Amino acid sequence: NIYDAAVRTDNEVLDTILTEKSLLCARDGISLTCMVDGHSLDFMTAADVYSLFGNALENAMDAVMRLDEQKRNISVAVHKVGDMVSVNITNQFDGNVELDADGLPVTKKDDRDFHGIGIKSIRNIAEKYDGICSVSTENNKFVLNVLMSCLTNK
Repeated sequence: NIYDAAVRTDNEVLDTILTEKSLLCARDGISLTCMVDGHSLDFMTAADVYSLFGNALENAMDAVMRLDEQKRNISVAVHKVGDMVSVNITNQFDGNVELDADGLPVTKKDDRDFHGIGIKSIRNIAEKYDGICSVSTENNKFVLNVLMSCLTNK
């Protein structure tokens, strides 16, 4: 099972994150699908890759765990378009989301002093690389989109 869960994207940091999350998803009955060009993230620091994908996948996993097992699906897509890199993470959710003044989701966890900073961290990473972060919801699908310039050297 561990060998089957290994994800290879040509980005060592991302491979580690996706493999770890793949194992956790398998344990919890979550389908994780990845179509990722890992080389397209080579301009990012290892810490930023880990933070962006770690936070995004934790949020997606938390959301799908509130659903019946057949609806527990997460997809990750990363590809380069010109001088930009697009990161798209999509998951089913229960249809209830509260957005803050910046259009970002508010945590559903009880202790808001220690939770709810993940999506803000993702936005800050996007901005660090001259990019944007947005979320959309439609038909009980939550979509996180991050678009960054791969020409940025930070």
